Amino acid sequence: MFIRRDDKVLLIHRSASARVWPGRFNGVGGHVEAGEALAEAARREVREETGLHVQNLRLAGLLHVTEAGLGEGVLVVVFTAEADRLEVVASTEGGLHWVDLARVHELDLVPDVAPLLSRLWPTEGQAVFLARATPGEGEALTFADGVG
Repeated sequence: MFIRRDDKVLLIHRSASARVWPGRFNGVGGHVEAGEALAEAARREVREETGLHVQNLRLAGLLHVTEAGLGEGVLVVVFTAEADRLEVVASTEGGLHWVDLARVHELDLVPDVAPLLSRLWPTEGQAVFLARATPGEGEALTFADGVG
């Protein structure tokens, strides 16, 4: 989930002891629980990790990640939303930071975050993105439309 408030995006600076992407910045999120709808899971994870109740939830894209140890891989469902306030609650997952969109590239990001950001808040009529990531192969994303 990538949450905006004006020209800022909320990112989590993953703790140094995190199992996945320690010390790097990412959107907030988690896993879908049994019987839970995708949008419901996104809203729950945001509430649990930030204390925010988001508005204008939108499916932005689907990212298929394949790498050793993941079997057939995992499907990452990417949502965007808007926050009605900047105040967040502390997270056990890492530090929460509102970052100016113009300065996000200065951070130590999870590799797929930078190429996704340009597709998260599309122009009118832009479709949901479809992408594939294979970490270890240059950590680049391949978008279904060939851009990226």
